Amino acid sequence: MSTTERLARLLDILIPGDADFPPPGRIDLATAMLGHDRFAAFAETALAGLPDGFERLAPTEAIAAVAALEAADPAAFGALLTGLYSLYYVHPAVLEAVERVSGYAARPPQPEGYRLAPFDPAIVAIPAARRPHYRDPEEQRR
Repeated sequence: MSTTERLARLLDILIPGDADFPPPGRIDLATAMLGHDRFAAFAETALAGLPDGFERLAPTEAIAAVAALEAADPAAFGALLTGLYSLYYVHPAVLEAVERVSGYAARPPQPEGYRLAPFDPAIVAIPAARRPHYRDPEEQRR
């Protein structure tokens, strides 16, 4: 099994995907991670910590190997997760799934914003009716 395939198996254990969201292996995230300036080193470190024959392990054994990898070096494992999530949640296929599942456009809220219901001033009527809870700076100067 190639380095890319081995990493794809690891990533698929971390984000298995479901009917709505693709697993990382299906969207070739391993190749993206290994080619990334910042995240490639995290992937290489993780691969070095996996046992020989990881690619042939049964699913429960592979999950145990990944748990051992995390326990051995939590900081390095956290860096791998940061890289994985950073690449996964900006992938066009995942953004499409987010839009499909949530009903919202998978884009930054600004500058276009989102349509909101008209503001109802009644929701702030009670705090607005209270007298000020601060000292008037003009009064302080006198």
